[in-house]
Amino acid sequence: TNNSKWLPQGPAGAKFADSYFHIPLKYRKMATDLFKEYGVTACFSGHFHQNVRAKSSWGMDMIVTGPLSMTLASTVQNELSDEPNVVGMRVVDVFEDHFQHEYVPLDGDWTQVAVDDGG
Repeated sequence: TNNSKWLPQGPAGAKFADSYFHIPLKYRKMATDLFKEYGVTACFSGHFHQNVRAKSSWGMDMIVTGPLSMTLASTVQNELSDEPNVVGMRVVDVFEDHFQHEYVPLDGDWTQVAVDDGG
């Protein structure tokens, strides 16, 4: 999905006003500049109460995982992610040359989550 309407392109989060985040813009920009300089390919975070997937202007995946407690409804949820807006967790497999991730809702039999061994 194209999330550029909701999540600014360029250094991730660098265009939001200081009042939106607890971390001032100059420090957010410092971090995203380092991500770009060192070729970080993904940034995982949480505490947004929704699942969000986007890319920075240089191609870094930005993946926000919703909470284990309560999700919040949004009129733009379908534009932020095609994942369900339900309580769950994200399983991430990291390999030498790539990563993959899957959001797993916890409203079913989540004990059957398959973890890829890279083979």
